Amino acid sequence: AKVDNTYFVGNNFGSIMPFFGFGQFSSVMTGVYAAQDILGIGNYEKLSQKMRHAYENSLVLSRTMEKLDNAKLDFIVQNFSSSLFPFIKRLPTLLI
Repeated sequence: AKVDNTYFVGNNFGSIMPFFGFGQFSSVMTGVYAAQDILGIGNYEKLSQKMRHAYENSLVLSRTMEKLDNAKLDFIVQNFSSSLFPFIKRLPTLLI
């Protein structure tokens, strides 16, 4: 976000995803986008729009997961693990 001549970049922009905790690349890119806007070769709001949308989606996912009780979390982990296990087991052969 940008307010007047103040650019919110990195953590202040909200580039760390609430659910996964990723965001180093987004943090750097918000700084680059702010510099481009200052130099007049880009529009900060437009350039950072996809990152803002990704942050909002991650926030929804995080808030949804926080509402689940242990039984529901166990169900998700169990099904997620069992559906990925065959792929994970084959991963070393896929990388060769």
